[in-house]
Amino acid sequence: MKLLHIAPVKSSAFINIADGLSNSTTSLAKAQYDHGMDVGLISSYSYDGFLSTNIYYKSLYDITLINLLINNPFINIVKDFGIPDVVHVHDIYNLKQLFLSFHILNKGVSLYISPRGALSPIALSRSRVKKYIFRMLLNAIVIRRIKGFIALNKGEKKHIQYLYPNKKIIIAHNGVNYNYLLHRLHYENFKNKYKSNLINIGFLGRLDIHIKGLDLLLEAYRQYQSSTNNIKIKLTFIGDHKKKNDFDSEKFIHDFSSKFSDKSKLSLLGPFFGDEKWREISKFDILIQPSRTEGMPLTVLEAMSIGVPCIVSNETNMSEIIKKSQCGWVVDSNVDSLLRIFQKIENIEKIILAKKGLNGMRYVKKYLTWETVSKIKYI
Repeated sequence: MKLLHIAPVKSSAFINIADGLSNSTTSLAKAQYDHGMDVGLISSYSYDGFLSTNIYYKSLYDITLINLLINNPFINIVKDFGIPDVVHVHDIYNLKQLFLSFHILNKGVSLYISPRGALSPIALSRSRVKKYIFRMLLNAIVIRRIKGFIALNKGEKKHIQYLYPNKKIIIAHNGVNYNYLLHRLHYENFKNKYKSNLINIGFLGRLDIHIKGLDLLLEAYRQYQSSTNNIKIKLTFIGDHKKKNDFDSEKFIHDFSSKFSDKSKLSLLGPFFGDEKWREISKFDILIQPSRTEGMPLTVLEAMSIGVPCIVSNETNMSEIIKKSQCGWVVDSNVDSLLRIFQKIENIEKIILAKKGLNGMRYVKKYLTWETVSKIKYI
């Protein structure tokens, strides 16, 4: 099969760390190539990461929107790569991808779209007017002619079905590289944390206060600290701060922590990259993802892959996997539910955490490696 991915894959010139979409799209493309497919990748940005020389790559970064609309770039792509059997578009709010998809559909090629959480009710409620206008344009020139959608999980499938009940929807999870070797590399961190009675709950990711539910997490933790004279849980935040207009996530977290009875139990670190990131994850007793909305967060899969149990909100769309693998706990994205989980796990034995972590490693190895995920049946 000849497969072409179109995604806003970004290089280090545009992002401080490899974002989830760039990470997952390139990992999927590599795994599909290894699985015997003829694979290409088109990005609306410039990508300087590693791709096999056998994977066709083209950037649309230097092409203007007007030029992209008037002059069909798909003609040159076909000359270099050939006519793809399937085109897989990742993300929907990208005009360059929209125009290129229009040209591809005019050639009668089968095209699928991965919304990656962009069609959830909460995601649609943000920048409502702008997204409504974009979706009207998307519906008019692309959606009505696509082959179908690719959802990351059953939760996202329901969101898509609500908006597009007559479209074909394939479920294809995110994946991760099975990292038992990383577990062994950072074994000292695993060994040391089991010597401590303190439970280190860590968040890793973009510090988007609202979307990631960090305001809920901080308030629940404040109430937890206020409810006890023996604080047995600490919080660690690792990630890139978000600054927009007058809002600064770093200032928000620091100001909020002034309400804690013990400020020393909050650590604000990072971001970390590569092996440093894995080293810090391995220090977590539990990884927490309290998001109000997600597609399917890679951070949770990464934590599972090296034996770190997880707490996730239902809204992360990871609840089914966490329950099936028995590698953690599922909560609602609200203060009361988060407070209850703190109270539930504050006295948990570290051996139980180790067993849950092992459950997660086994589940990832069996079901969620990129090798397994790459076997998407488009046709």
